[in-house]
Amino acid sequence: MQFFNPLMLLGLVAAAIPILLHLLNLRKLRTIEFSTLRFLQQIERTQVRRLKLQQWLLLVLRTLLVVLAVLAFARPVVRTSLPVLGGQVRSSVVIVLDNSPSMDTQDERGNRFQWAIRQAEQILSSLKSGDEVALITSSGLLQSKSLGFTTALGAVREELQSLPLAYGSVSLRDMLDAARSVLATAQNAHRELYVISDFQTSMLAPREDSLKQIMPVERVIIVPASASTNLGQFDLGIDSVGIVTRLIEPGKPIEFAVRIRNNASSDARGSVVRLRFGSEQVAQRAFDLPAGQVRTLALVAPAPPGGAVAAQVELEPDACEGNNVRYAACIVPRMPRVLVVGTPKTAMYVEAVLSALGERQSPVVERVAPERLGSVQLDGYDVAVFTTTPGPSGVEQLRASLAAGRVNALIFADAGTPIEEQQRMARALGIGSLEQLPRKESGVWELRSLDEQHPLFAGVFRREEGPAALAQVESPGIQQALPSTGGVALISMERGAFLSEHTLGSGRILYCALPPTLE
Repeated sequence: MQFFNPLMLLGLVAAAIPILLHLLNLRKLRTIEFSTLRFLQQIERTQVRRLKLQQWLLLVLRTLLVVLAVLAFARPVVRTSLPVLGGQVRSSVVIVLDNSPSMDTQDERGNRFQWAIRQAEQILSSLKSGDEVALITSSGLLQSKSLGFTTALGAVREELQSLPLAYGSVSLRDMLDAARSVLATAQNAHRELYVISDFQTSMLAPREDSLKQIMPVERVIIVPASASTNLGQFDLGIDSVGIVTRLIEPGKPIEFAVRIRNNASSDARGSVVRLRFGSEQVAQRAFDLPAGQVRTLALVAPAPPGGAVAAQVELEPDACEGNNVRYAACIVPRMPRVLVVGTPKTAMYVEAVLSALGERQSPVVERVAPERLGSVQLDGYDVAVFTTTPGPSGVEQLRASLAAGRVNALIFADAGTPIEEQQRMARALGIGSLEQLPRKESGVWELRSLDEQHPLFAGVFRREEGPAALAQVESPGIQQALPSTGGVALISMERGAFLSEHTLGSGRILYCALPPTLE
């Protein structure tokens, strides 16, 4: 016979209490002289024997009651081959395993998370057929995974081997609450709870005796995953990665804002953060960061050819590697197809600008005369640039393509077209009224402000302090212009907008108040 709780056998000492009480209650015989014996003759010997027998029976019953109670708490197990008499204590075991990012830390025992998994596997190895186990992890709660007991120990072992780190906020209390709910469904009378964690400041380690009082278990084991010694660990972590550049083009710089935190108690000096596009390193930067401080760094690299870009920002390895890498992604659009509508004279400078970056980084540009616009399918282009005002049929063609979102347009004021025709075009396309600014007798027209927050100007202007929107700009001298009074003013001037943005259906229009010529 074996006992599952052998320490409870110490309670057998209490079986001596009824015997001691019995001995203490025995009366010593005393000789008393009587003047007559006529009263003693009334006591019969049979009554004396019956009284002694009752006392002995009470003594045996009291002692047996204490012994049986102690044996019940000791939980005896009889091992035998007989199917009826044989028995084995089966257990219901709950393993609470902390797989938060703080567990991905190195100490003298190696990686804490891997060490914790090995401890959980040892617990599984100690279980026998018929035992049931439930694994409760941080990731399981974050994913709202169904929790419950299972006797398939192999499946639990496979789950442990493929268990990832959980990036989310789950407290130890949440996991213990889940463990209590699971223990309430246990099929076996003997229940055990194992808690494996590094018990960070937000997850203070509970006491085994206190847990045993509030949890329906016979045994609680706390397994600290962190080593007892303090190594003064160095830990830098990346909080977030954001893409600053709003207009991404092939070959143009993409700026990433990287927020880095120093979680260590010592300053970081000369640390390096790297940026990769796929497996290729494209940028890096050295930095200093005081203990406990946060800093945002800028990493800049040229955009690759069109397509999806998988960016990876990484720090050098340290005590906690789980927060050393963060990812970002963006789409680099292909080179746009641009249709320039105008004469060689009006389109000369526009074509020169569009081809100035070279063949690999310049858009595909085609030019068509205004009178031939009707023979061109605007759907085959991303942008249509009008350096001269289209005729009525051309305006309707452009309006239909804009409304369907098949093309966007950049329209310049035309010095060679009457104001009335340009006004009709502006009203048809939703640009609004155009305000004619003639030559001044003295002085020139000037630009007033620009919307620096618009994607067109992202990364163009840099300021150390002060508001970014509607910044003052140095203005060229403008002799005459045809500004728009509608839409969103991107660059404003007197009595209207020098550059304005308009929406027509799913398409967009940029209108410029000057022609792209020297006139």
